[in-house]
Amino acid sequence: MDPLKWIAALAIVAGGVYGFYALEAQVLTPVRVVGLLLTIGLALFVAALTSKGKTFLAFMREANIERQKVVWPTRTETLQTTLAVVVVVILVGLLIWLLDWVFGGLVSLLVG
Repeated sequence: MDPLKWIAALAIVAGGVYGFYALEAQVLTPVRVVGLLLTIGLALFVAALTSKGKTFLAFMREANIERQKVVWPTRTETLQTTLAVVVVVILVGLLIWLLDWVFGGLVSLLVG
């Protein structure tokens, strides 16, 4: 049954796209967009009834559970971390510039 469900889902999307363009002169664009979105939603519902669709939905539920477990930093922590990164980048940039200047001067002396 799964192949028939996938074919039905594709046919629903194709029909929605066809209707979107075929009714261009008769129906306002916002109405056509809503109709296209509804057909895509119907196609997704049909696709969700397949075994791969059920597996995908289970994966999305588990991913959402894991997302909810994430501890996001506070605004203060974010600002402090950003400031630390900016300071380190500036210091490393200055160090590299200093080394380049010193070694460039040494090479100039040697080549002369």
